[in-house]
Amino acid sequence: MHAFSIEFIELVVYEMTNTATRKKCFFYWTLLLVTFILLVSKSHTPLVYAVEVQNNPFYGLSDAEIHSFEAATEDKSINVRLEHSPKIFKNDNTEFFRISLFHNENQQRALHTDCDLIISKNGKELFKASNDFSQPFIHTASGIFLSSYEFRDLGNYTITIKIMGINYLPVVTKQVNFTATIANSSNENMINVAS
Repeated sequence: MHAFSIEFIELVVYEMTNTATRKKCFFYWTLLLVTFILLVSKSHTPLVYAVEVQNNPFYGLSDAEIHSFEAATEDKSINVRLEHSPKIFKNDNTEFFRISLFHNENQQRALHTDCDLIISKNGKELFKASNDFSQPFIHTASGIFLSSYEFRDLGNYTITIKIMGINYLPVVTKQVNFTATIANSSNENMINVAS
């Protein structure tokens, strides 16, 4: 067994010094590096994501003031807290949202919730948070989820929070609507949200 181990090590050392083997290794490592560079250059998502995290006050990296509004679903069983920031932003800047869901009876978090955030204008859906994940809804174990949207035009928007399941069980869809008005003031846009 000892002799086999020494022979094996000698074979590996010989192969490593073999010019043909080194050329193969160099070729495969180069191919791997080029493939990695192509994948990174085709996808700008990591860079965009890094910028959003940097400016997102809900990650604690921004000192922007957070504004909060609450409303209950139609059946009064779930309270929805919608928080957003910033209030004043330049055109095409990102507006960040944090949605928190609570049981109305005891104000405890609604855990393992299937939900979604939808932004529409004049009845036309512009954004659905679950589409970012190619899923029919967002599952949140903690009853909290984050989202973001770029308001590109002035006017009135509807922000809808839908709840389709609670504690792994499907429920008749419950929803809350908030209104958001984007107005222009001194070359900056201002958002006003109401429940």
